Amino acid sequence: MAIIMELADLMVLLIFGTLKGVLKRGYYQEFVKTLKHGFIVGLLAVLYLFTVQKGDFFSRFILFLTVGIYFKLLFCKWVVSDKLLQAVL
Repeated sequence: MAIIMELADLMVLLIFGTLKGVLKRGYYQEFVKTLKHGFIVGLLAVLYLFTVQKGDFFSRFILFLTVGIYFKLLFCKWVVSDKLLQAVL
């Protein structure tokens, strides 16, 4: 499941262009983009579990917890990388 989540993340980054204009966005816009990105990745994870019929082996609580932690880590990573890129430039 972890490999699928990483592939879904990469796919969403490339298809939806989530990182476009990351240096120009404020914290609120960054938070909204992070929510959209994480929601799409979570939906792709649910779609994967439904498609391969492994949903009964995977707890819904763990899935929601994983997506919640993903939101938090993704937002923190983008804010920190934004601060570092602004310091370098």
